[in-house]
Amino acid sequence: KPHYDIHFYMISDEYRSGMTCDLIPNAPVCNPGAQSSDAGLKFFKYVPTGTGGHLTNMPEGYETMSDTAVPQMGIHSYHPDQPSVSQWLEPVLVMGSYDSKVIFWEPMVPVEFVSGNSENTYDSGYISYVDQTIPGLPSSYTGEYSPKNGRTTFTLHGRRYEKCPKGTTLDVWSGGCINESKPATCSAWDCDPGYVYEDGECKYSW
Repeated sequence: KPHYDIHFYMISDEYRSGMTCDLIPNAPVCNPGAQSSDAGLKFFKYVPTGTGGHLTNMPEGYETMSDTAVPQMGIHSYHPDQPSVSQWLEPVLVMGSYDSKVIFWEPMVPVEFVSGNSENTYDSGYISYVDQTIPGLPSSYTGEYSPKNGRTTFTLHGRRYEKCPKGTTLDVWSGGCINESKPATCSAWDCDPGYVYEDGECKYSW
């Protein structure tokens, strides 16, 4: 069914470019039964399970589908209890992984939601993740379509990552800034209002 994929990646474009695999003949997806490279095998190293046997850092009940691995994208996971194609009229949340880590967060939006003569709105409600360790995962999202101007707006809600100081890099899986010499001593989320995260510490901002 025609739809839009809105991918939010937690990895760099450079890293994604190395995510290659051996494809199923005449199909654009990775072959789950035959991979000749380490990069290809990493598509099928699934996110570990946690409480209740559910995938960690994903909503409860999500399952990884072995036939959904796409080069430079990742392998997809979603709840198997989804509406039929004909009844799919609202966004659904899909998540993706590679090398046993969550790497993208993706609302899939059917074309009916972003077209036509009626105003469409969607509210995901609160999203809970199993044994969540990635602080930047959205806690909810909303979508709006206006037939007056043909504009679609999606808004993500949740905690915002702080900008890392020069010389350091954000570690999205912990929420902290790290450098080569030493790991961050605290997360950006540990800083109280009036303080800024810098060099692994929360410092008062005048």
